[in-house]
Amino acid sequence: MSSSLKRLYLDVLLGGAQLVLLVVGMLLPLRAAWPACLCLIAAISLAAWIGVYRRLRLVEDTPTSNIASAAQGYVELSGRCESTPGAPTLAPYSHLPCVWCRYVMEAYADRKWSIVERGETDASFMLADATGRCAVDPAGAEIVTNDKETWTEGNYRYSEWKIREHNPVYVLGDFRTRTPAPSATDFESDVSALLAEWKHDHAALLARYDRNRDGNIDLDEWEQVRRAARAEVEKNYREMQAAPELSMVQAPKDGRQYLISNISQRELARMYRLRIWLHLAVFIAAMGGLGRSLFA
Repeated sequence: MSSSLKRLYLDVLLGGAQLVLLVVGMLLPLRAAWPACLCLIAAISLAAWIGVYRRLRLVEDTPTSNIASAAQGYVELSGRCESTPGAPTLAPYSHLPCVWCRYVMEAYADRKWSIVERGETDASFMLADATGRCAVDPAGAEIVTNDKETWTEGNYRYSEWKIREHNPVYVLGDFRTRTPAPSATDFESDVSALLAEWKHDHAALLARYDRNRDGNIDLDEWEQVRRAARAEVEKNYREMQAAPELSMVQAPKDGRQYLISNISQRELARMYRLRIWLHLAVFIAAMGGLGRSLFA
């Protein structure tokens, strides 16, 4: 299961756990059960409050960068998304073009819905602003989208959460620009690998470099082989260095929040503030109930 799906189900489980604990505390006849349930509800609410508060601070405090001038490292970008060149990503059930999709298929049997299939696409997509373009790798990201569709066909229910092509997209993650610049060690390693490949096809090697036709590659001929291999690798490196730089946003290796959303920065901040107050209210209510139950 992907990191994004794990976060989604963790949020759902935490919210459901608070409700279950509340019901358990109300139904159990044991006097000690109610304070214990309230303690767990307060702890879950506090943990959720901390997590949402950290997200809010990152969204509000990280300055927005332009792609062309973005510093290497943790950045905030905003623009419009595009599919990478080639075959576009299609939503699995609706077959609509998109750059990312989370999907769930459920089957109805025995008077309940059961999950048959779930997952999300993992193809990279492009983010463009007025200054340039970069790739975005969704692996490991928490993806927040307000584009959800659910429909039923027979005994099956399909749900898709999408980021569609040309949607505005907000990204908070690790920005890296890779310029092909092989080191001397890389060069010698590639020469050795090419020589090994040529040795594997011994007949072709003899046809090209066995000038005296004695069926062997002598020292002088082997030197010719080495020079040819070095020339071939140098040519490949020149072509690599002539290629444009590739910039990509990906999951930070230090564990910081990696966020992709088709919701604007302002709307994300508003959503997080609402959740903060909600978790805080539940925490205060749980602590107040705990105090009354202990000192009643």
